[in-house]
Amino acid sequence: MKVLVLSSLRSETGNCSTARRIRDGLTKCDVECVLAGVHQFGSCNDLDVFIKSNQIHCVVGIHAWRAGYLLWDCSVPYCLVLGGTDVNEHYKDSSHMVVMTTAIKQARCVVAFSKPMFRRAVELWVIFLLAGGMRPVKDVTFLMRAISDWHERDPRIHLFIIGPELDERYASQVKLEAEKCHGVVLVPGLPTPEMHACMRDSFALLNTSLSEGMATSLLEAMALGVPVLARDIEANSAIIHHRKTGLLFSIPDEFVSLARELMVSPSLRKELVTHARKYVEMTHSFNKEKRTYFSIIQQMVSL
Repeated sequence: MKVLVLSSLRSETGNCSTARRIRDGLTKCDVECVLAGVHQFGSCNDLDVFIKSNQIHCVVGIHAWRAGYLLWDCSVPYCLVLGGTDVNEHYKDSSHMVVMTTAIKQARCVVAFSKPMFRRAVELWVIFLLAGGMRPVKDVTFLMRAISDWHERDPRIHLFIIGPELDERYASQVKLEAEKCHGVVLVPGLPTPEMHACMRDSFALLNTSLSEGMATSLLEAMALGVPVLARDIEANSAIIHHRKTGLLFSIPDEFVSLARELMVSPSLRKELVTHARKYVEMTHSFNKEKRTYFSIIQQMVSL
């Protein structure tokens, strides 16, 4: 495996030190690394030629503007490491913000070195995550138009729909709808660890199902400390106490109103996350479930 570490390599920059540190760390893990400076390339195409000629498998890019400018149309998977001035200064330039947003959306993962930097990124890119396989009962198009209209007014807003195509015909309809909706991104199903990482990085987790047994994704997000907003159906209201452990909505406009409130109220967010975690620990913990099923098995065997 060969990895390209892409960064500004001017010796006076912190990004250069970071790039060399990442390169040295990966090299010690027996990963072959190539270090390249962003100023070596004039365009995405120049970088792509370099990637192909050097048989690069993936890229670690440092700085959402300097590296993102070259990576947004990259032919191999890439990770973006936030540099600092990208989220603190470059966002003020609307043209830079467009490029950074595109690069962030296409990245396999985004790395922030500190909680303040992570919070800053969440402020700049408000990502609502909807997790679930594409089939009619999940009704993943329910909020698409509302979020897309919101995105037009506030480019920070995005909807990421992550899940496998379980119903081919429905998935085709979803793709057609997503093409019409700016700010909506479709992502294939991910392994559980990667899905949980996406949850942690999102602003909130959504559920738009027409019906549910018990929405595992909601419980996982609640356990991870991620706010949840869910359609007000019986199964969801059974695990979400409105305005205590999460937020329930019936129509898209109501969702937008609640989501806006959550964005401007850190106290509401903290209250929801705190109560949700306690609820999951008390009612849906793994240890409690384990003991319950063990008791059931014992009873069946003793009959």
